[in-house]
Amino acid sequence: MTDSSDGEVEIAGHLGRFNLLWLVLIALPGLLPVLMGMTGGGLGLAVRMLPGTMFYSGLIAVFLWLRKPWARFVPATLGTNRGSLHVNDRLAVAKESIVDGLLAPQPTGEPRVVLRRRGVLPDVVMRVPSVDAGLSLLHALGVDASQRRTRFRVASPLMNHQVKFGLGLMATFILSGALIARTALALRTPLVAMPSRLEVGADGLWLSWLGRRRFIPLSRILRVEEYVTGRTPFRKPYVGIRLAIRGAEPVDLPVAQKMWDGGRAAMIVERVREALASRQHAGPPVDTALLRRDSRAMKDWMAALRAMGAGTDSFRTTAFGPERLLRVVEDPTADATVRAAAAVAVGAQLDDERRARLRVVAGSVASPKVRVVIERAAEGAPDDEVEAALAEVARTAE
Repeated sequence: MTDSSDGEVEIAGHLGRFNLLWLVLIALPGLLPVLMGMTGGGLGLAVRMLPGTMFYSGLIAVFLWLRKPWARFVPATLGTNRGSLHVNDRLAVAKESIVDGLLAPQPTGEPRVVLRRRGVLPDVVMRVPSVDAGLSLLHALGVDASQRRTRFRVASPLMNHQVKFGLGLMATFILSGALIARTALALRTPLVAMPSRLEVGADGLWLSWLGRRRFIPLSRILRVEEYVTGRTPFRKPYVGIRLAIRGAEPVDLPVAQKMWDGGRAAMIVERVREALASRQHAGPPVDTALLRRDSRAMKDWMAALRAMGAGTDSFRTTAFGPERLLRVVEDPTADATVRAAAAVAVGAQLDDERRARLRVVAGSVASPKVRVVIERAAEGAPDDEVEAALAEVARTAE
């Protein structure tokens, strides 16, 4: 691996190629009606078999898409240039088409880097010689944990209570009859099938499911690990992640059934660990007492922040340089309200470079309310919109 002075990297790795075996596996069930017709089974039988074989072809396609069994890797030189991926010195993936990137540890062999692209384009999968090489590649592409938040679809939180529900269902059947038990099962089934959304950012984890939302700051996470549940009469083995929380019970997040996981749980664990590591490498803290609201009214606080960012000194405000304010916004260890206030202050004097830095920070933040403030500041939104967004952050902190 080579690193240039401008932050670009070049790695001798491997690029995943489409495996033609996929097409054979997907098409095989669909060929059965054709073979039946050719061997004298009759056209009518072939037509009746067609919907079923198409259904099984679809199942195979979904399985292969989720598991991504890239069976063929070819040697390639993987490089970066201004946030775009180059393979063998040719543009392979433009910066604008990259949604995010993940490091995927493997039980055996070299780790992989997965680039997720916009739209329906398939992921780009690469094999790299080491974890450090993969992290360097993600950083140069601008999609590591310190620069880009990552979204995942995980299983319903109800999967944590399948055993309790199964026992309760048996008790309901015995005590109240089959009708009530079937009604409870019918009501629960669609809820179990409804996935949760998980976002991992440089500041924490954002969880949402059917209107229920929760933000877990990285400052409260002690460690993260993968877990696998055992098989029971009411549940197949599930893979998930377990968060050890300071001063609270551990949080278990089921990801998927073990056979359908496809390495997602390991990628989520790795991403959270990257975010925790980047937090530890944050720069020295900045005195942020003057950025806090304290007992001031919202309009007075907004005016003070704007004056502070504009470089105005008075007995009520002290000027902060834009670089100092940006350091606070970019610091994932800083208090959420302080980060939002610093973004409002620096918004008073933005050039193109500072605006771009704010947008990068906004892309890495998992907390929606803090992200909205930073986005409004980067856009140069009217003061009333910025004030409303800042008030939401302050209300959450109260």
